[in-house]
Amino acid sequence: MFKLRHVGFTLIYGVGTYLFTAATFVLILWAFGISPTLTVILQATFIVGIGSAIGALSFIPNGAGITEISQGAMLLAIVAPANPELTIGVAAAAALMEGFFHKWLRVVVGLVVVIIWRDELFTTSVEGALAEAELEAKHA
Repeated sequence: MFKLRHVGFTLIYGVGTYLFTAATFVLILWAFGISPTLTVILQATFIVGIGSAIGALSFIPNGAGITEISQGAMLLAIVAPANPELTIGVAAAAALMEGFFHKWLRVVVGLVVVIIWRDELFTTSVEGALAEAELEAKHA
């Protein structure tokens, strides 16, 4: 499990996901009229990382709500002073949009994984248990 090939792949996957989420957050901010300067890109990357960490440490599933609140607050504290168009409403909307994208991307990726590796993930014993549970639900 801790072999370099496993850790390396997981690290690359994690960094790629993080950078993709940060790039999406920059695009969301750009859509709200904040120019994607190098400073804004670095600030957005920082906000995504710290907001995700705060959400993970909150012990609420997927940091629901906590991540968005912390990202909105950091937008107002870090980005808003140099960008007056970033109001409380815009910060809240941008944080919510990033949260929806971030969370729903995981759902889409999970569905793709299930579709591609269905036979490996759902063996005949799992299929039988699912069919049995379905049958019990119909009779209940």
